[in-house]
Amino acid sequence: MVRENQKYFNGIQVFLDIFIILISFIGAYITRFYIMDDGVITVSFERSLSFIIATVPVYLLLYSWLDLYSSKRIKSITHESTRFLVQIL
Repeated sequence: MVRENQKYFNGIQVFLDIFIILISFIGAYITRFYIMDDGVITVSFERSLSFIIATVPVYLLLYSWLDLYSSKRIKSITHESTRFLVQIL
């Protein structure tokens, strides 16, 4: 039961990450070209959106490679700290 819930929660995490990445990119585009002064549109929204669609899988692969979608309740703090230090070095 707990493992099924963890898989369900991980699926929700992936969906939320996709949603947040998309909203962030779109918000940055709108802010840059419509809200800020002197915002000259040099990249069309369609081209920007195609870049976003190409970038989202890269973010998800990076998050998965960094083990962000794994369960943390069975790992000790020393294991996580060591893994963190290895990642940043």
